[in-house]
Amino acid sequence: MMRAPLPPGRPSMPERTHASDWPVVQPPPGWATQPASLPATHPAALTSTLSAELAALRHAGRCDEALEVLASCLRLQEDARLLLQWHGRMRALSVYPRLGRCLLPRAMPHRRAAAASSVAADLAVIAVEAADPPPRAGLQPLPPMLWRLAWQVPGPRLLAVLRGELAFRLAPGLPDTEWFPHALKAAAQRLQLEAAPLTGLARWPGMDTAQAMRLLNGAYLQGHLMRLQHHPSFWRRLL
Repeated sequence: MMRAPLPPGRPSMPERTHASDWPVVQPPPGWATQPASLPATHPAALTSTLSAELAALRHAGRCDEALEVLASCLRLQEDARLLLQWHGRMRALSVYPRLGRCLLPRAMPHRRAAAASSVAADLAVIAVEAADPPPRAGLQPLPPMLWRLAWQVPGPRLLAVLRGELAFRLAPGLPDTEWFPHALKAAAQRLQLEAAPLTGLARWPGMDTAQAMRLLNGAYLQGHLMRLQHHPSFWRRLL
């Protein structure tokens, strides 16, 4: 994991909120019997399209991964409420992609990448349902939360949609990158100018495979990642 210091003059990242800062919710009857690896859904509220994507994730054994579920909600632009198992308790997270907002009692803080695996070692999606209508107050911007989850989920694992013989570039205007350590910010800026596959990105100065996956996952969730088909032999000549 990366332990690069922040650039000179940049304030330190705020500490993680305690688990009690998230709302504790009680699942509806029947959810307690669902295995943790097979999150329940709310069939009467979710659209058939989102339900189909969640079923596909379940078939692939990735339906408990927060980033995969969020990626489905963002692609379909569907509001959703995720029940998360986090530090042994149920937490609620509502996302409103069309508004670019989410509902959390307090925004999840940034953490250094080196601590990511210990921050949320048991973060998993237990259930998904349609979100309540967005409240008039209390919503937070969605982009910062997506970055923080990309950096805090266990693993990491590359999103399924990013796997395969692909190269990547970042679209200009990637949001909420002020907290990036120097090496990560340099890699993000370089990726706006030139394409690279995952293996190439992981070899850039200050990067490794885990950081490259987190950067690509987060950028995809932000809608700023361009995927390019490539021939492996072409990239091997460049690496």
